[in-house]
Amino acid sequence: MHRTQNSPWLRETRPENPVWINPQDAEERGIENGDEIRIDAGRETADAVAMVTSGIRPGVVGAMWGWGRTGDGATPETIDGETRSAVEADGHSDYQFDEPMTEEAGYAKGRDAGFAINHIQPLDEELGDTGLSDLVGGSNAQYDAFVDVERR
Repeated sequence: MHRTQNSPWLRETRPENPVWINPQDAEERGIENGDEIRIDAGRETADAVAMVTSGIRPGVVGAMWGWGRTGDGATPETIDGETRSAVEADGHSDYQFDEPMTEEAGYAKGRDAGFAINHIQPLDEELGDTGLSDLVGGSNAQYDAFVDVERR
């Protein structure tokens, strides 16, 4: 999805990235499926929607990569002194996909919908200005971020 956030048809299938959370962890925090939650990894917080599922282990949360864009017309951009507004809302059908685990579909939300995992990751102490990096492959080490999740 991170390479196709400009496609409204693809954004209709999953307009934002919910946070997968195990029912045990959700119950401990008073979180129900579809609740608005806040994720805190120590650097920044992000708002998201909870998807309560046994498809993820207790003590672990997960989210799909590629949402919460700021470029490509998702938010206003200034280039060579000229500010361009964000791309207007687009949509194709009268469906609504706002609640995780439902079969109702919806108009594509904006390109900035959801949250960017990179934005909440702790900074790499060696590199300083980027998220944690895998020592072997050099790619982003999103599996090494510890987060707190609470109901909003």
